[in-house]
Order: sequence, then C-alpha cells, then structure tokens
Amino acid sequence: MATARITVLLAVRSSWLLRAYKDLIASEQDLDVVADACDGCATLAAALRTKPRVAVLDFRFADDSGLRVAQRIRVHCPATYVILLSDDAADEYQRAARDAGASACVAKTAFGSLVQTIKDVAAVGSAKETGPS
Repeated sequence: MATARITVLLAVRSSWLLRAYKDLIASEQDLDVVADACDGCATLAAALRTKPRVAVLDFRFADDSGLRVAQRIRVHCPATYVILLSDDAADEYQRAARDAGASACVAKTAFGSLVQTIKDVAAVGSAKETGPS
C-alpha cells in the first residue's frame, strides 16, 4: 500500500528562496507542494483553499507577520501544522514561533534539515528546533 504524500504550503517572501525551497521539496517523493505564496494574505488564502498537512512560512512578510499568519492558520485550519522559517535559530525566534502555535522553527539556511523537519512535524505534530546544518 502506498503511503499518502505529505501536502505542503510553502510561503516565503523572497521569490528566489521560494524557488529553491520548492525545488528541494519537489525532489522528495513523499512531499507535494500544493500551493505557494510570497505574502501573508495570499498565504492564508492558500491555506484555507488547500488545507495542507504542513505550512512552511517565512517569519516575516511584506504585508504581515509570519507569526500572525501562523496563528490564523492554526485557528482556521487546525489540522495544518506550521513550520516558521527564521533568519537564524536564536532562542527568541524559537519561543515566538511556539507561542504562535508553530510546531517548529527552522533557520532559513538549514536547507539540509527542512525536509526532515517537514516529515517529522507531519508525523508527530512538532519537531525539535533546527539550526543551520
């Protein structure tokens, strides 16, 4: 029996970083990017439309805070787990992410651990904090 693919919403304010993350996630057979966005409004709309298993969000968008978007997603899509991408893995980012309802916070430079964090969060709902790798 085939394992269901993990649906992922990817929302990053930088278009080149969004493309890099999409390519990384698309290389995994068990992950499926069902929507992407570059701002908070489009991110929430995509989450409501697609109801992904995991939403990977930038910590900051041009039009909103990733923390607020994470909170809204958790309220309106309670089955969706959120991973926030921060500029670094400092403790204050980790705490803020958890307080907003995120399951994990990953440094944007931690390309090597993002895929595993998505899989871990999809499996158990939360993951250890992840710094650069």
